[in-house]
Amino acid sequence: MKKLINLKKLLRQSRAVYRAKFPVLFGLLVLPFTLFIISPLLVQSFDFLYLPLSLLLTILGLFLLLWGGTAAIIVIRDRDENLSIREALERSKGKIWPLLWVSIIVGFIVVGASILFLIPGLILAVYFIFAKIIVVAEDETGLVALAKSREYVRDYFWPVLGRYLVIVILTTIVVAIFAGIISALSQALISVWGRAVSEALVIILQALVNAIIFPFVLSATYLLYENVREVKGEVSVEEKNNQAWIYLGVGLAGWIFLAVLIVLAIVILTTAIGGYVLGAFASNIFNSQALIKATSTLAQ
Repeated sequence: MKKLINLKKLLRQSRAVYRAKFPVLFGLLVLPFTLFIISPLLVQSFDFLYLPLSLLLTILGLFLLLWGGTAAIIVIRDRDENLSIREALERSKGKIWPLLWVSIIVGFIVVGASILFLIPGLILAVYFIFAKIIVVAEDETGLVALAKSREYVRDYFWPVLGRYLVIVILTTIVVAIFAGIISALSQALISVWGRAVSEALVIILQALVNAIIFPFVLSATYLLYENVREVKGEVSVEEKNNQAWIYLGVGLAGWIFLAVLIVLAIVILTTAIGGYVLGAFASNIFNSQALIKATSTLAQ
């Protein structure tokens, strides 16, 4: 079995792509991340009257992140070309909804499997790690993209997981460092500029950090996908698609199990409340009868 690219070389190549394409990748992602951070703070910092605006910004942020993320994959895929932000967005238009559909399917399966048992959910998350990239890079859709991702990862589960975990851990450490600096800066500026200005500054800085870090994770994941695909070669579609339906069934079983648990909880809660109310009602009747009897005895 051929070996995958070693971690050191993967990080070096990822850094090279990240540095070369950073201005475009940053431009594609900074606005969606900003909207995501602003929308919940509108409700927290002001009033629930801002809830409709917050929901609107969240939906807009989701759409722009989906579009920007799709375009970012295309920028990395076509890195030999000098694509602008506008050109990348134009090329990604036809991929937005297929990517959304695959994202929904992956979330449905992974969360459903995690509800049944945590470990199967984590395993499927690794198997489908390249599904969204495959939608853009190979023009596949739906369950075929999931099945192809699983086939690429098969036989290389631990090497793929290990490399991806290192990437995530390294970027998490960087984000945590930036978060600590931003928090300390915010506390220092409250006394100088006031809470409103300092919170606005924190929003901007958090969005900038996310837009700076995420392109590196995406670059490394894409290069890892390219290497796995090169090592594995082409895979059969028909066989893989049948396997994907099995995974979809596992996810559905998890959601059904959750629904059953919710129904049982409602039934138990309703029964307990009903029993308490019935008991209290019966007690009141008994006390009323006893009071009437005592009153009748005194009257005699």
